Amino acid sequence: MVKVLHIVRDSYPLSGGYVIRTENILDNIDSSKYAIDVAGSIIGRKKDQMKKGEYFYRNSRSYYQMISKHIYLMISIIEKLPKIRIFFHYFYILINSFLVLANINVRKYKIIHGHSTFMNGISALIVAKIFNKKFIYDIHCLGIDGYKKKGVRYKIEKYLEAYVIKKSEAIIVIDSSLKEHVFDLFAFPKDKIYVAANGIDFHKFQKKERNSTLLKKHNMPEGKFLIGIDNSKPLEGFEFIYSNREKIFNHIDNIHFIVFGSKQKESYDDEHFTFLPRIEFNEMVNYYNLCDLFIMPRIKTKQTNTVTPLKILEIMSCGVPLLISDVGGLTSCVIDSKTGYVFKEGSICSLIDRINTVVENKNISTITEASINWVRSNKSWKTASEQYEKCYENILS
Repeated sequence: MVKVLHIVRDSYPLSGGYVIRTENILDNIDSSKYAIDVAGSIIGRKKDQMKKGEYFYRNSRSYYQMISKHIYLMISIIEKLPKIRIFFHYFYILINSFLVLANINVRKYKIIHGHSTFMNGISALIVAKIFNKKFIYDIHCLGIDGYKKKGVRYKIEKYLEAYVIKKSEAIIVIDSSLKEHVFDLFAFPKDKIYVAANGIDFHKFQKKERNSTLLKKHNMPEGKFLIGIDNSKPLEGFEFIYSNREKIFNHIDNIHFIVFGSKQKESYDDEHFTFLPRIEFNEMVNYYNLCDLFIMPRIKTKQTNTVTPLKILEIMSCGVPLLISDVGGLTSCVIDSKTGYVFKEGSICSLIDRINTVVENKNISTITEASINWVRSNKSWKTASEQYEKCYENILS
């Protein structure tokens, strides 16, 4: 049996997309061939990562959490001191490597599987090289795509990203377009880049009847056409909708927006929007099914063009009609007028036109059924785990 140590930026019991992806893939890897353990690093610095302690056992995997109360407190203090913070930022790579070596018997593993960011990846690379282990780098997204190319930070971090990529024996990416992007930027051999795309838990995300109790709980109008939208990050495009709200309501009446992932709801004031509090992952299916339509007006960037978010797959699996901007990470899933609808990114006229199309479509169930069938035929966690196994087999042979 091959033993593999995954060194991840964020670790269970967190429930963000990073952790959900990793956990589901690891759950589907053939346990008769591979014994998987997980080290949660200090790079992400999530306080909730400490909930189950510094060591626990789950789903036949040992979890070693490098973050502790003392380390979290130390980092919190450092982060409040600007001059020291700048010095320590990249030093966390070495600290994390030391903690892994001090707490885990690395010798027993054949493969060290490091996950992005590049800081966490280099940390895992150091551990692998000290014990001469096979090393794989798993890229969930390229953080440098969010920086200005002429900036100092972009140049430094592109160099460090290139370093960990070129030292890897194989790369795993989240999307085929990200594979092309990595090849273009770093000239890493394509035959050593494996695509383990995001998947979906079909048993968890299903079409359900609208829960009227939830509508009453959040004071949402029952008689209106309810449109879901995400506001967890600026790139999701909520500001585009909010800043054009008058134009939207002038052309389309009887609609109401349900805002997911709101971080600054106190700065908005409009009776046409309901801002949800943080929703537990297991409850998301019930909230998706409140929506008559879900809009994803993502802003077009290199990052959004190369990464497909979990949310789009969850919504499609629930049979909720989708309207997306023409951004690569979304259009790879939705075909206009077949599995959803697409509008021109940044065009309010295009958006309003497509919303009207959905509202007036009496046969929308044909679209949603095609959407459900597509996502269930093409996006399973088992398929992603098979790419992990293929990667392991190839580097070991």
